[in-house]
Amino acid sequence: MVKLAPKIDQRTAKDIADQVLYGQNSCKVVIFAFSLLIQSRLYRLALLLQEFRKHTDTGETKPLQELIKHYTGKTQPVQGRSAAIVNIFARFAEIIIERLNQVPDKNFLAFLDLLGASRLPPQPARVPLTFSLAAGTTVDAVVPKGTQVAAPPAEGEQDPVIFETERELVVTAAKLDSIFVRNTEQDLYSNHSSIITTPASPGVDVFRGNQRIEHSLYIGHSKLLGFAVIDNFKVTINLSEVLSNPVNVKWQIWQETEDGANGQNITPSNNETTEGLTQI
Repeated sequence: MVKLAPKIDQRTAKDIADQVLYGQNSCKVVIFAFSLLIQSRLYRLALLLQEFRKHTDTGETKPLQELIKHYTGKTQPVQGRSAAIVNIFARFAEIIIERLNQVPDKNFLAFLDLLGASRLPPQPARVPLTFSLAAGTTVDAVVPKGTQVAAPPAEGEQDPVIFETERELVVTAAKLDSIFVRNTEQDLYSNHSSIITTPASPGVDVFRGNQRIEHSLYIGHSKLLGFAVIDNFKVTINLSEVLSNPVNVKWQIWQETEDGANGQNITPSNNETTEGLTQI
């Protein structure tokens, strides 16, 4: 962002008029502005103001009255028409000051133009928005494209900032009950359902799993495995690709009971030869 050059003169027409009328210190009226004005009365007033600068340190208005009498030949208070003339001069001086303050910026733009640089076109501001349904609503609602949303005025501004939606949005009445994250590369998952109502604490990685994903293989046959005389069952597993890290392999047998199906951990009669699915 380019920082504009400081103003050469900070005064306004009111400041200049106050300096002339009330004799404030450091009166720096631009006298040469009168060369742009018309008629001899304004020119004589310029000379008057030039002389008056010598008396501004005292803060008195009497020297000004004497100077007005000297240059105009009339005695008049610093009120009414005299004040109007002073304000006219102050306004012309302010216009010159404004143009003078623009000189550094104009020269800087000319320098950039010499380098071949150009200003970027205005870019619209973008901000994420969240739309919520009214309490008790059971149907979805559509937010049309171009819907206007006002943001509070920025510091030093009075008007609100208006944004418009870029596309149509459907606000669903469905509520989010749980959030699960799955990391397929590491075969992990995480349950982040708590952040639905409470913001996540600092340092929580919501896109990384922290629990091992369970994989189950069920083998069943109501007739072949339903004989009570069967006391030995052999399972042969051929791996197309071994795992780089061993996994915790558990064997269970499920039986129908009065309370339903229950799983019981068992130990194979022969040691499991794949070493956690890491070898064939």
